Amino acid sequence: MRRLKRLDGIRGLLAVYVMLGHALPLTIAPAWAQSLACHGEAAVDLFFALSGLVIVFSLERYGYRFRPFIAARARRLLPVYCLVLAASIAVATLGDPLRNLPWAATPARDILSAALPTPLWPHLLAHLTLLHGLIPQSILPYAYVTLLGPAWSLSTEW
Repeated sequence: MRRLKRLDGIRGLLAVYVMLGHALPLTIAPAWAQSLACHGEAAVDLFFALSGLVIVFSLERYGYRFRPFIAARARRLLPVYCLVLAASIAVATLGDPLRNLPWAATPARDILSAALPTPLWPHLLAHLTLLHGLIPQSILPYAYVTLLGPAWSLSTEW
């Protein structure tokens, strides 16, 4: 099965567009520049639709066998995920990351906590198992955003 490079390119462009949509409100960019990247939700939807197609082609490479597919996927994704999770926790231990960014404080407070949650261990466990987006507010408040902001989780893929 040939790799669909065009889909990779479109997914890459969509990912950059979504990153700009998240980053621009946290900058002093003029309103017209911020409005160029205001359709992030649609870009995320299209990204996931295309990713589903890519995953089907990837499954085909493994003869539609789940275990080899998921093992290869975990070897590729989990090291980077854990590295970013560790970096996020390290930054959060330094204190409020927004204290020196007064222009970003208002929109960023919706997705970024001013400190590590207490107790830390249930949030860390939720993130390490990639289940942080599935835990109800009544059980573990704001689990989906406490350590990584709105980040990738199994709930995102489901």
